Amino acid sequence: MENEMLNRQDLYEKVKLVKGKDFLTIEDTEELNTEEMLYLISHLITDPSVKEISSLNILVNSKFTDRVDFYLKKNDFQFDDELVTVFKILQLDNTRDKGFTFKSLHEVSREDFIHIWEQTEPGTEDEGRLFYFGLIPSERGKGKSKLLHLQAIQMLESDLHASFYIGCTSKNNTPMLKTFMNNGCTELKRYRAYKRKTDIVG
Repeated sequence: MENEMLNRQDLYEKVKLVKGKDFLTIEDTEELNTEEMLYLISHLITDPSVKEISSLNILVNSKFTDRVDFYLKKNDFQFDDELVTVFKILQLDNTRDKGFTFKSLHEVSREDFIHIWEQTEPGTEDEGRLFYFGLIPSERGKGKSKLLHLQAIQMLESDLHASFYIGCTSKNNTPMLKTFMNNGCTELKRYRAYKRKTDIVG
């Protein structure tokens, strides 16, 4: 393989990098072949800018063999979970389901914010995501998740103009998987999630 195909920037551009304050998550690894995936991992663990991030996460597409998993473990990555990603086209529906009242985060107290946090995927024009979707323990098992999730993804379309929704959860999270299916989502792909903690010297 030609060296120019394996340089750091080219590989970074082939995947999706989701950056947070203290983490970096690598998604869409299915765009790489095995050799490119191994080189990507090598670049990530030697990249000075990545070394400043406390948590590095790589979502390994299910197409990859154990060779990639072995290389990750050899470089101090730990298997975290198997994730299921779902997809739904959002179509404008003026008859938004009623059931819950939503408030802007500017209207809630810091204490309430600790219990509820909704956020959408930055840096994309069409993609809508919900992070940390869930119900507090006392409200689970009451049939509320389907309607709450449906209203939330309707807001992605009506308020943020997303044209499609991407959701993700553990393969073991049966209630959330059921909610996805009940609201018309279809399975898109599966990943093996690996994490590597970095010791930052300040």
